[in-house]
Amino acid sequence: MRLFTLVMILALAACSPGPALGGPSGPAGGVVIGRLVSQRSDGSSRAPVAGQAIGVFTQAVIPGKVIQHPPAPITTTVTSSDGTFTFRRLEPGRYFITIAGVGPSIAGHWVVVTADSGATVLLTQCLDCPGPL
Repeated sequence: MRLFTLVMILALAACSPGPALGGPSGPAGGVVIGRLVSQRSDGSSRAPVAGQAIGVFTQAVIPGKVIQHPPAPITTTVTSSDGTFTFRRLEPGRYFITIAGVGPSIAGHWVVVTADSGATVLLTQCLDCPGPL
């Protein structure tokens, strides 16, 4: 009977859902990873945008809006040759990720970072969309 019980426990353990093999795991706590790309409105001609300053803000920054005293980012980084960027050691909270300083007009994204999990973000510059009025 013990052998039967052991076999059943092993069989149930094998059938239970575990971590997805080969699936993407999210970033660690306090980390935001992302990528900045440019593309046409139909999704074609996608290419990484290198050398662009990206910022972490505590309030939304409206793309293309000229304001006299824009909010200052709490930290910045620059995209690498493949358009990727990483922010580390962020305190748990809600952050707005977008272009910092001068750059293309893009819509930023809100992310939530906790002590246990980070966030990923894709920033997209539309090459043929009408600009802000």
